[in-house]
Amino acid sequence: MLFVSFRLFLLSVVLFGIQVGAACQEKWSAPLKTKVENALSKIYGIETPTSLKKVRVSESVESVAKLEMNQHFYEVHKNNIKIGYLYVSQANSMKNVFDYMVVLSPELVITKAKVLIYREQHGRQIGTPRWLNQFNGMGISDRPTIYQEVDGISGATISATSMTQAVNKLLQSLFIAKENGAI
Repeated sequence: MLFVSFRLFLLSVVLFGIQVGAACQEKWSAPLKTKVENALSKIYGIETPTSLKKVRVSESVESVAKLEMNQHFYEVHKNNIKIGYLYVSQANSMKNVFDYMVVLSPELVITKAKVLIYREQHGRQIGTPRWLNQFNGMGISDRPTIYQEVDGISGATISATSMTQAVNKLLQSLFIAKENGAI
């Protein structure tokens, strides 16, 4: 019985990877894809495979939103039911960029923000759950700014500002997309 359960678990892991991988951008590196898969499995559970479906918005909505939604924005499905949204992109750090993801509820409220790959020695504090949890609960009408709604981090000023601006831009773009019936 235990052997059968373990085999089913392994099958679920494989199917999960296949479904997430098939929907992911071809531009995602193998480490980034793995980090997204691991984060989604922790957030939503691995018992049932989760799949991603790219959200497509019209070019006019995308240009007004000033965000490449067609490149980075996905619906998250579990058992063929939409359970949320995922946005994966990059933001600037001092000398490089870092990869991050934002998970939203079906109501477009942030449930999780996560730094996936940080490529510098300084500023890693923005990847801590304590700092990132400040974004949880923000919705499309919120406009977070550093040092106001979001605390800054000494030694990570550029990265903290960049992440806050990225979340702000995402929420603004989602507001525009929703107002135009795109999502």
